[in-house]
Amino acid sequence: MDGAGRTGADAKGGRKKVRRFRLGWLAVAVLLMALSVAAVGIALEQDREMERIRANQAEAQARLAEAEARNRDAHETLDGVGTDSYIERIARDELGMVKPGERIVDPVE
Repeated sequence: MDGAGRTGADAKGGRKKVRRFRLGWLAVAVLLMALSVAAVGIALEQDREMERIRANQAEAQARLAEAEARNRDAHETLDGVGTDSYIERIARDELGMVKPGERIVDPVE
């Protein structure tokens, strides 16, 4: 027995428990560190994915704005089709027609 009333085997057993306890904390610390590194890696990958999504969204919005502008132009054209001014413009510009008494002047370059 030692001074505390323990035998030699008990004293060694106590040290082993302390050692196991310290190894347990070390294992927990290593595990927490590994989980932290994994969490940071996942967060960085999600951030990169969000940037790709934002870029795709901006591109889609630009295409949508372009399509809406073409749609407005088409509606304006449809609204003008059949009017006298539209028919006259098509007759002059695309068919080369003139009104009676008018002359076509072709400038020389």
